[in-house]
Amino acid sequence: DEDRAARSDEPVEVANGHGIVIHDRTSAHVAAWHSPKRPSKDVGRHFDLDECRVWMRLHFWAMRECGLANVSPAFADYYVRFIG
Repeated sequence: DEDRAARSDEPVEVANGHGIVIHDRTSAHVAAWHSPKRPSKDVGRHFDLDECRVWMRLHFWAMRECGLANVSPAFADYYVRFIG
């Protein structure tokens, strides 16, 4: 689809100097699990359900607070479908 075609095919650096090309939700999660910003003891650990809920709530709250749904309903619709 158009969204995937527009994404960069440049790998992002993750823990231990490895690179991952992010092309969908699964590869984005893998990159996040192996983020060099995570404490070394947590690198590679999958997110817990509670962590995911907090992340989603923060993003939807921020979207409401900044009025994104009013400014760009099309993007807000895409974002809700992407996260949800």
